[in-house]
Amino acid sequence: TLDSDDQELLSLPIVYNELSEQASRSLSKPSSPGSDGLGYPYIALLFNNPRLENLVLQVYNDALLGISPPPLLARH
Repeated sequence: TLDSDDQELLSLPIVYNELSEQASRSLSKPSSPGSDGLGYPYIALLFNNPRLENLVLQVYNDALLGISPPPLLARH
Protein backbone atom coordinates (compact mmCIF):
# COMPACT_ATOMS: atom_id res chain seq x y z
CA THR A 1 0.00 0.00 0.00
CA LEU A 2 1.02 3.59 -0.55
CA ASP A 3 1.53 6.07 2.23
CA SER A 4 -0.38 9.36 2.09
CA ASP A 5 2.57 11.28 0.57
CA ASP A 6 2.85 8.82 -2.32
CA GLN A 7 -0.92 8.87 -2.85
CA GLU A 8 -0.87 12.65 -3.01
CA LEU A 9 2.06 12.63 -5.43
CA LEU A 10 0.28 10.20 -7.76
CA SER A 11 -2.88 12.31 -7.79
CA LEU A 12 -1.14 15.50 -8.91
CA PRO A 13 -1.97 16.69 -12.44
CA ILE A 14 0.33 15.42 -15.16
CA VAL A 15 2.60 18.01 -16.75
CA TYR A 16 3.54 18.01 -20.42
CA ASN A 17 7.29 17.55 -19.88
CA GLU A 18 6.65 14.27 -18.05
CA LEU A 19 4.51 12.95 -20.88
CA SER A 20 6.94 14.05 -23.55
CA GLU A 21 9.90 12.48 -21.77
CA GLN A 22 8.12 9.14 -21.31
CA ALA A 23 6.90 9.14 -24.91
CA SER A 24 10.41 9.70 -26.24
CA ARG A 25 11.75 6.82 -24.12
CA SER A 26 9.13 4.39 -25.37
CA LEU A 27 9.80 5.19 -29.03
CA SER A 28 13.09 3.33 -28.88
CA LYS A 29 11.33 0.08 -27.92
CA PRO A 30 9.54 -1.71 -30.76
CA SER A 31 6.12 -3.00 -29.78
CA SER A 32 2.67 -3.61 -31.13
CA PRO A 33 -0.16 -1.09 -30.76
CA GLY A 34 -2.14 -1.00 -27.52
CA SER A 35 -5.84 -1.62 -27.08
CA ASP A 36 -6.57 1.73 -28.73
CA GLY A 37 -4.84 0.51 -31.90
CA LEU A 38 -2.37 3.39 -31.87
CA GLY A 39 1.31 2.58 -32.19
CA TYR A 40 4.12 4.61 -30.69
CA PRO A 41 5.00 6.40 -33.96
CA TYR A 42 1.49 7.88 -34.02
CA ILE A 43 1.66 8.90 -30.39
CA ALA A 44 5.04 10.54 -31.04
CA LEU A 45 3.33 12.77 -33.60
CA LEU A 46 0.99 14.01 -30.87
CA PHE A 47 3.89 14.91 -28.60
CA ASN A 48 5.87 16.58 -31.36
CA ASN A 49 3.06 18.97 -32.29
CA PRO A 50 3.05 21.99 -29.94
CA ARG A 51 -0.49 22.92 -31.01
CA LEU A 52 -1.78 19.69 -29.44
CA GLU A 53 -0.06 20.15 -26.08
CA ASN A 54 -3.18 21.40 -24.25
CA LEU A 55 -5.38 18.69 -25.75
CA VAL A 56 -2.92 15.93 -24.82
CA LEU A 57 -2.67 17.25 -21.27
CA GLN A 58 -6.45 17.44 -20.94
CA VAL A 59 -6.93 13.85 -22.11
CA TYR A 60 -4.28 12.46 -19.74
CA ASN A 61 -5.45 14.49 -16.74
CA ASP A 62 -9.09 13.63 -17.43
CA ALA A 63 -8.06 9.97 -17.44
CA LEU A 64 -6.65 10.43 -13.92
CA LEU A 65 -10.14 11.52 -12.88
CA GLY A 66 -11.78 8.57 -14.64
CA ILE A 67 -13.09 10.63 -17.56
CA SER A 68 -12.82 8.88 -20.93
CA PRO A 69 -12.51 10.82 -24.17
CA PRO A 70 -15.35 10.45 -26.67
CA PRO A 71 -14.92 7.83 -29.41
CA LEU A 72 -12.88 8.96 -32.41
CA LEU A 73 -15.51 7.79 -34.86
CA ALA A 74 -19.24 7.75 -34.26
CA ARG A 75 -20.85 4.40 -34.96
CA HIS A 76 -24.04 4.40 -36.97
